[in-house]
Amino acid sequence: MTREAHRTARPTPARRPGTLLCLAILCLCPGMPKAAAQGTYKQLTTLPTLYIETLDHQEVTDHDHYKYCRIVMVNGTDTTRYDSVKIRGRGNTTWTLPKKPYRIKFPKKTRLLGKREAKAKDWVLLANAGDKLLLRNALAARVGELMGMTFTPCYQFVDLYLNGRYDGNYQVTDHMEVHKKRVEIARQDTAVTDPRTDISGGYFLEPEGNTASDGLYFTSRQGCHIRIHDPKPDVINTRQKKYIAAYINKFETALYGTDFAHEKRGYRQYTDTASLIDWYLVQEISANPDGFWCSYIYKERDDEHLYFGPIWDFDICWNNCSRMGDVTKRLAIQFGYGSNYTIKGWYTRMWEDPWFKQAVCHRYEQLRAQGLDSRMLAFVDSMSQVIRPSRIENYRRWSLNSKTYDEIYLFNTYDEYVQNIKSFILAHNKYLASEFARRREQIPTREFQAREEYSYKIYSKAFPYMAIEPAGEGVGITRVRDERDESQKWNIHATGGCFMMTNAHTGLALADPGDSEGDLIHATEPDSTDDRQLWRLVPQGVGGYYNIVNAHTGRLACNQDGMAMEGNPVCGTPSDSRDSTSGNRQWQLMTVGKSELTPVEAIEAQTDYALAYSAEAQTLHFLSDPASREVVNFTASLHDASGRLVGQVPSTGTYSTAALPRGLYIVSWKFGGTMHTCKFIKQ
Repeated sequence: MTREAHRTARPTPARRPGTLLCLAILCLCPGMPKAAAQGTYKQLTTLPTLYIETLDHQEVTDHDHYKYCRIVMVNGTDTTRYDSVKIRGRGNTTWTLPKKPYRIKFPKKTRLLGKREAKAKDWVLLANAGDKLLLRNALAARVGELMGMTFTPCYQFVDLYLNGRYDGNYQVTDHMEVHKKRVEIARQDTAVTDPRTDISGGYFLEPEGNTASDGLYFTSRQGCHIRIHDPKPDVINTRQKKYIAAYINKFETALYGTDFAHEKRGYRQYTDTASLIDWYLVQEISANPDGFWCSYIYKERDDEHLYFGPIWDFDICWNNCSRMGDVTKRLAIQFGYGSNYTIKGWYTRMWEDPWFKQAVCHRYEQLRAQGLDSRMLAFVDSMSQVIRPSRIENYRRWSLNSKTYDEIYLFNTYDEYVQNIKSFILAHNKYLASEFARRREQIPTREFQAREEYSYKIYSKAFPYMAIEPAGEGVGITRVRDERDESQKWNIHATGGCFMMTNAHTGLALADPGDSEGDLIHATEPDSTDDRQLWRLVPQGVGGYYNIVNAHTGRLACNQDGMAMEGNPVCGTPSDSRDSTSGNRQWQLMTVGKSELTPVEAIEAQTDYALAYSAEAQTLHFLSDPASREVVNFTASLHDASGRLVGQVPSTGTYSTAALPRGLYIVSWKFGGTMHTCKFIKQ
């Protein structure tokens, strides 16, 4: 994983209308009638139903110790039984409420939410008891998905029966752990005894305000109490604990030092700034009182950056906490729980950094321009209808209009709760936009300095949710929605007082082949001696915007005709007095992580073919099933580390690498409408 890179959030069953899993979970005890074991339990509503029977027929009263049950999953006419399943309580304050949350553990890894989600032993049943809407945790996951956040939890709403008693609408979701399709980082799952072993990651941590003695903790130099979730207590050794504690201390020393705002000497050298900003914005968008009290962070192996997330625990968000009062026009960083000894202290310090103010405001403007408000409202409307039969049953079991936990507003109808949160979303999002803009310092744009450890995305000032990308060699550059696609990343190299911009995905260079106004900007094979591929970046005003001026033609890259449409081309236009005022002529270059390149040997075999590199034979070739060879027919491009095209690799033959010098090479190809990129090193 690369710094500031986001993986696209995985789709979840609850986000695919019409494809809700038809499952029922039934825990049977010995002696249960045979008829029950043969599947007489039915779905209560249109949602899946979970029937849980504990082995002793008693309530689940223990928060720390499991008791046994059996589970039967019903999906339509299919019934799957699981023996030796365990269940216990979970949560902190929520465990004290009448409608209780649970944790279930299977004896072996189980795909409880379908093939696209985690195959794991541990799962969570959220009760959402303090949320009359029942949707706040799901809405937070939707916001994370819209932002492209990594490791956003998947979920499925269900009806739950416990020992024959209906307990209401529940939310089955991921347990937060280091695991494939959950927190996917390197796992240190065996005891380390060799002092030469790499212990740089992964670490899954939880900065929290509690100071309980259970579990494995350390206290940072600044006083932040941090729980180590992974490596596990029975695996981690003193060396590993000292390593991660020292790493956090280095981060805090940089954060609270005099050079904290410096991009190379300050705290940013230790953080993945994309997750840093996005995690923070989720807390503000949701008005989360608890976000800065307890949260998750992680560090990957061989990666010197701290990542923020996954997001978790939002049942008292969106103006649902009476202790806070109405927070429509307040920032979570101000009213949320926490102190200088929690992650709140970290973010409070970051608000003193002009870069942080600028980054928060820019990212939030992007999200709103991409339809954040309307997408959130649509989700509330849609999911309230998806769970409608279930929430009707839920409020036959539980009170709709009396206070359960910390609710600030109580209504007599569910629809009033829907309208209440929708009104808050609109008003609060509007407030955030004005408050972030007010806090942003108007910093004069500085001379551009290329940082070759990063790639860049190039955004239009006129339409900040649009980034430029090449359609192909010799084809005009277009401006499209920022979908965090690899093809929107550009590598920028300083050369002879100018800059060369090559696309991180295709290796093609930005060039101005025309001489007349309106001629389109193209992408072409890189050649640093061609001054049509060289550009000057001229600072304009404040906010980090530049004119992109071609060294040969003197023309500026411009959003053609000022059009907002998807795929609008970028053309060249002569310089004039509008250079400093027109948003169509100004561009913001935002750093993003270098494109993540998969080693050839790590490519997962495809249905029809796979790529192989033989270091001994010095060859590249595609392997394919004989029946697929007529279908698998394409040509891959081979580039060196500088982005220069050095060869073409046919899918139907063998390519010799014998003549290539030693170094890193990148192979890219398109098949089935999807671009693929991988790397190999010739020794």
